[in-house]
Amino acid sequence: TENKNNFESPDILTIPKGKISSEVKMTCKDAIDELETCEDICNDSSYYLRRLQRFDSDLFGYSQKGFKRYSKISQTSTAGRYQPVILRYNPDNLIPITMSVYCSQFNKTNPLDNTMISEMLNFGKLYYLLQSILPCVNPYNLIGYSQEEWNLINQNEETIYGVFVDRQLFFETNHLIKNKYLSERPKTFEISPNCPGRIGAWLGWRIVESYMKNNTNITIQELLNNTNNKEIFFQSLYKPG
Repeated sequence: TENKNNFESPDILTIPKGKISSEVKMTCKDAIDELETCEDICNDSSYYLRRLQRFDSDLFGYSQKGFKRYSKISQTSTAGRYQPVILRYNPDNLIPITMSVYCSQFNKTNPLDNTMISEMLNFGKLYYLLQSILPCVNPYNLIGYSQEEWNLINQNEETIYGVFVDRQLFFETNHLIKNKYLSERPKTFEISPNCPGRIGAWLGWRIVESYMKNNTNITIQELLNNTNNKEIFFQSLYKPG
């Protein structure tokens, strides 16, 4: 498939050996009132981002390819790359994030189905619900993408879907492989250096949209209660683009 819209072939990240040095740790001059300290706080002007220090006291910076926000949890990567925790807590995303946490309790899942497609559709059902109850929120804010990222992946939907088909990812059960397409990362490098992270969750959302479009008798409640994600996948009749 011919690449387009700056969707280039993935490149390889060179990861430094050893521990993250103190020189690259990010600091901040503005203390958080609740803590009266600013030790190891990300040097970011966003108050919402700095408040995260309450939950992660080991924020550090790692400058490579423009990615500067990493957490201590990402210092180890069995996949050979750092897995950054992307801090998406800005004002535009706070409501969708809060609602996604609340609405997750209504999204039934099957713990015995650990395939990639099942996890993709669990995300997809949640985003479909959020889109229904938050119609005034931009869809890219629901999933935590920028508008530029949103436009790019929609323009390259067929390419993204093709990667999942060619690599037989839908029924993959290896959690290390699944994490590359579902976990918090700045980019899904396995597809393209320009492809945002969690691309599998977005694709799952698109499949759920197709399922609901082609099964108009299904209510949102029935969708959320259906734990047979393989059935949803096959009955979605999803076609990219």
